[in-house]
Amino acid sequence: MFCNGCGQVMAVGQSVCGRCGRASQAAGLAPIMPLALVEGRVNLLAYGWLTYAALEAMMGGAAFIFARAFMDMHMNHGWGGPFWMGPHLPYFLMKVAWVAVLVRVTLAALSGYGLLKKTAWGRWVAIVTAVLSLLHPVLGFIMAIWTLVVLLNRMNAAGYDAMAEG
Repeated sequence: MFCNGCGQVMAVGQSVCGRCGRASQAAGLAPIMPLALVEGRVNLLAYGWLTYAALEAMMGGAAFIFARAFMDMHMNHGWGGPFWMGPHLPYFLMKVAWVAVLVRVTLAALSGYGLLKKTAWGRWVAIVTAVLSLLHPVLGFIMAIWTLVVLLNRMNAAGYDAMAEG
């Protein structure tokens, strides 16, 4: 190992250069947890996101089938009036909600896949998905907190980066 400032040869555990007094690059690095422990945590989190994606897809699909059947039975299609009171607004809002469910399911599935494969982008996609899931009641909030605790921990992050690099 060499000093970044003057190029002096340094011992492996040496934190300060004897010639120029500059701190070595290794001194600021986070200690790395055993990779098997980090890998187990990340794999469990990945399976959690994949399960969350499947549950969201099933619950979202069932909700939209029920909502569509309910609206078709109870909506008067001949009624006029302003757009916000018209017959087409509930269908428009249902399409917006459907897109939101598809985005949530896609992000959760990508998070699970990226974490399971230990890709470099998987950690960041999972963190973004977790932040967006903070607004989703109960299960989304639990997944978000779990993800942020596991992936923003400095030692876990260093271990994940080591696994992602190869």
